[in-house]
Amino acid sequence: MCNITLNQPTIAQQSGNNILKLRVSGIANDCPSFLRADPGGRPPINEIRVNLEISVIVNGQPDPNLVDSISASINDFIDPSGFQAVANSGIFQWMIETKLLPAFPCGSTVRIRASCHTDPNCFVEQDFVINCGECPNVELVLTDVADVCVDGKRTATFEVTLINPVSPSFYEIDFGDGDDEPIVFNGGQNPIPISHEYSGGNFIAIVTSNFPENCPSSNDVQVPIPFCEDNCPRILLELVSVSDCNPVTNKRTATFRITLTNVNNPPSSPCVYEFDFGDGESPNILFDNTTVSPFNITHEYDNAGNYSAILNCTVPVGCPDSNSVLVPVSVCNNCPSDVDFEIIDNNGNRFSVIDDNDGILEAVSNNPFHLQINCLPQGKYIIRVTSPNGAGLSFTWREDENPPVQTNSRDFNFTIANGTKSLNVVIQKDGCPPLSETVIIRACEDDCCPKLTGLTASCMPHCPPSTTVTLTAMGDHLDCAETFSWDFGDGNTAETNQPSTIHTYSQFGLFDAEVAMVRPEYCGSPRVQRSSTPVGPCPPSCLCAFLSIITAFLLLAFLSLMPMIACADPATKQALIITLIVVAILLSIFWLWWILDPCCKPTSCEMLRILFWVLSWALIVVGALAILQFCVSALPFGLFYGLLQQGILNRINAQNCRPGAPDIFSWPFQGCR
Repeated sequence: MCNITLNQPTIAQQSGNNILKLRVSGIANDCPSFLRADPGGRPPINEIRVNLEISVIVNGQPDPNLVDSISASINDFIDPSGFQAVANSGIFQWMIETKLLPAFPCGSTVRIRASCHTDPNCFVEQDFVINCGECPNVELVLTDVADVCVDGKRTATFEVTLINPVSPSFYEIDFGDGDDEPIVFNGGQNPIPISHEYSGGNFIAIVTSNFPENCPSSNDVQVPIPFCEDNCPRILLELVSVSDCNPVTNKRTATFRITLTNVNNPPSSPCVYEFDFGDGESPNILFDNTTVSPFNITHEYDNAGNYSAILNCTVPVGCPDSNSVLVPVSVCNNCPSDVDFEIIDNNGNRFSVIDDNDGILEAVSNNPFHLQINCLPQGKYIIRVTSPNGAGLSFTWREDENPPVQTNSRDFNFTIANGTKSLNVVIQKDGCPPLSETVIIRACEDDCCPKLTGLTASCMPHCPPSTTVTLTAMGDHLDCAETFSWDFGDGNTAETNQPSTIHTYSQFGLFDAEVAMVRPEYCGSPRVQRSSTPVGPCPPSCLCAFLSIITAFLLLAFLSLMPMIACADPATKQALIITLIVVAILLSIFWLWWILDPCCKPTSCEMLRILFWVLSWALIVVGALAILQFCVSALPFGLFYGLLQQGILNRINAQNCRPGAPDIFSWPFQGCR
């Protein structure tokens, strides 16, 4: 394959600070030759020719007019498009000297393009800085990358070797991660050790010369830095399941769960891991810090065996792989191995058979609490095989001691009147052994008539705060009820087939919840039974109740002391003021503790009721002072307390607080638990 390389041009002739003639050399490999006619009439010459175009960079742009001639010693043929060097061997080492008119100063940049005469696509183009003095050679070597991380970074150590250096000289090393560092050489240590801390990744380091000017840079050095484990993703790989055989592909599918933590990579630079399923397939998976975790991945295994699956880290480099999991894949002959049933009543209600021998059933729909029954009311039903469900199956049904019935249907009709019913099925498939299973169904002894005796509700906890409650109807045979209609007391209603439901209220408060149970028609009157219960916040802890009581009585003492100070004589007033200050300090402490503790913080209605009660007693104290001591100074306090109490009463009524405003003999504090 044709290729051309260029050497560093050298100065062939110089005048002062100007370069007059430049010597250019290089090597051309496998440049196709051509036959050139000889002007002297001799046989044609099999010749290899390299065309050269040389220009000086001026103001950032090449100017080919600054090169206008070439030494005639190369060949007497000069192509108008540029300069040419000629040889007649497959590996062609060439050198030419160009006469540059006008001359250009030292330190200029020359762009040289060399191309094969017979193959224009075989070319090289390179810029060179032409210095009049000799430049030191700079060699950069990566000597070590630390195995141990410090603060999430590794230290890389370099050596900078200066060959024929000038003293003093100034260099700069670019570490490739956005950081650089100056290097000063004053004739001292050479090579010069340099160290730098990297985060994980691949970087390129290089040393450039600031003085002497216009000297070439060092070689590039690749710096691969393994990521520190503190910065690495954490991956947990779990085997969720291995499926039954696919009846079409005759293969099993494994489902894996991948849980991600400590993922810092943005979408522009995702993590890349190779998922080795252990069977020779290893696709890449990508994720970043926006990926929802955990997530599932499935893989279909062609053959039976025990496989080891693992996620191998590719990016970030050097991060640990995931744990490995064993994937047992059994032989896939697609023979059924287990039977699952469901029973359907005349209303279309479906029940899964949980226990074949004891006849335990569970409703398939509208059964969030997975309530189970162990008998069925008298009537007609269908039993259905839900698994296996592939093609090519035949079923032989037998009810009690009746003759067996062979069919291709997975459904079988039966009637239950009393006692127990034995239902047996034998499932057959070509090439597989017969699979037999028996279900015992019990008839409910009496008509199943539910009786509603009450309704319970969980309370709304303060810590952590939650307004979600569970309402549960109480009674006998509630599983036989047709429906339960729920009125939650906040304007919302619901209807379920189960005696329990969950509801989330929009706020803390007291509500009256009600359930209406509809009984089957054969149960007679009443067809609908109702029950209700209050729903509200949970009682506070004893600490929270203590804080609320202490805070309320300190507030009452504070409100009572102020009119007492106004009515007291000078001798008593000083002692009352000191007492007021102590009460104010204690009130601030307990009040802040009470309202800032997230487990004790009262609701708006609780706070309003306590404030109303405190102001009621404060008004009594003010009235006693005004009447018993004939103290007119207490009247403004009474007026202020009365107006404040009226405002709080309006707030209680506006928020529909339940219970409403307390009187002076009502205890507004909740009991503790």
